[in-house]
Amino acid sequence: MPALSPTQSTIVDILVSEGFLDEQKGKAIRLEEVQSGKPQEQILLERKLINETQLTQAKAKLYNVPFLDLNTTPVSPEALSKLPQEVAQRFRVFPVSLDELAKQIVVAMADPLDLTAIEFIEQKTGLTVRPYASEPSKIETLIAAGYTTTLAHEVSEALKEVGPDKSPLRTLDATKTGIVRQEKIAEIVTYILSFAIKSRASDVHIEPQEKSTRVRYRIDGILQEKLTIPRELHDALVSRIKILSGMKIDEKRIPQDGRFNFKSEDQEVDLRVSTLPTSWGEKIVTLEDPIEYKIAGVNQVQVNPGAGLTFASGLRSFLRQDPNIILVGEIRDQETADLAVQASLTGHLVFSTLHTNDASGALPRLLDMGAEPYLLASSITAIVAQRVVRKIHDECKTPYVPELKVVEQIKAALGPLWRSSNDVKLYKGRGDPKTLNAATVGIMEGSVYLRYCQLAKKLVGLYWNAVLQVL
Repeated sequence: MPALSPTQSTIVDILVSEGFLDEQKGKAIRLEEVQSGKPQEQILLERKLINETQLTQAKAKLYNVPFLDLNTTPVSPEALSKLPQEVAQRFRVFPVSLDELAKQIVVAMADPLDLTAIEFIEQKTGLTVRPYASEPSKIETLIAAGYTTTLAHEVSEALKEVGPDKSPLRTLDATKTGIVRQEKIAEIVTYILSFAIKSRASDVHIEPQEKSTRVRYRIDGILQEKLTIPRELHDALVSRIKILSGMKIDEKRIPQDGRFNFKSEDQEVDLRVSTLPTSWGEKIVTLEDPIEYKIAGVNQVQVNPGAGLTFASGLRSFLRQDPNIILVGEIRDQETADLAVQASLTGHLVFSTLHTNDASGALPRLLDMGAEPYLLASSITAIVAQRVVRKIHDECKTPYVPELKVVEQIKAALGPLWRSSNDVKLYKGRGDPKTLNAATVGIMEGSVYLRYCQLAKKLVGLYWNAVLQVL
């Protein structure tokens, strides 16, 4: 690739000649460049005198490089396969098309004068680079979306050969041994893991749903769905991973852990694998006994004490699966309470239930179980107590003046929120033939929300200090 160099003109000269900038503003920018020492490009962007596309088109003309509109240019999967995602991200480039006969690759570049990037890509691909100038933001968007499309394309090609009519797969008797060895399934697993390495993902979540299996990657701390595969392939996919991890593939009732090494191109990574039986298969998020409602997109686990899957053991497995939010159906013992507290302290949002009479009774209940007071002070965010109350029928609702003692009770309950007795409006049902003389119809939820503020945390701390002094 011959060295590229800009002409004697400047960015401002090009913008003025193209009509993107008038001469008066051009002179002002040149003057500010001399006075401040800032480059013209920085001044233009700070003043918002032009948009990114206009700036990129001007740079393309200045550098004598063609401009490429990525909004209208089709992307070749073959070109994407030639350049790894990490290279594209490092140099802010995107491979667009491939000419096998001429041994050339068209690359959109944020900086088409970056000779280091051009030489690296040519060495990596063995092809001559034809650089084009494109907007940096569009290149970044395509890198994020384009390589995901490549993953879906590769998996789709593999899935074409996994149909029931023309499957070339070699499968042993899975009903007897549970061993599943499928060439195309192994290919799909390789694609999934290779994409994880290319996209710098920290986790890969293979989550069975009712009608499909979704594959999500945690990239830069955010869980992103990148792939959906047919539900009927889930068992074979999981079995393949279990075989690699040294797990029992016929054990689907309890959580399992394993590990294996995986090599993608010239990079080898150590993978830790954790499985958990959910209502649709193996994965995470809620631990219930029983599962009352099936919720789409939520991974629900049914407690199975007979198989050794309790609230405590399930919660322990949850923590190995890197969830953002954990729901534990009920805290019944010290082990579950301790694990829930530890999960909260390590950055997870934990929801659970306790058997108490009111919101203020939750803390003594946890202390009675043996939870450490100093840990509770740092881990609890809020406590909610719920009651079911009857609703007055709209047809027979009538206002009434409450007794003084009722007003006093309301005043005591509201505390600083109380204003005056004139604000108290109470209603009762008088009964009506239309409602079969019933004063109420239906029920609704009544809640008491106890925000765990700094004062409550100090009280727990005082309690802990008092306990230490007694001991």
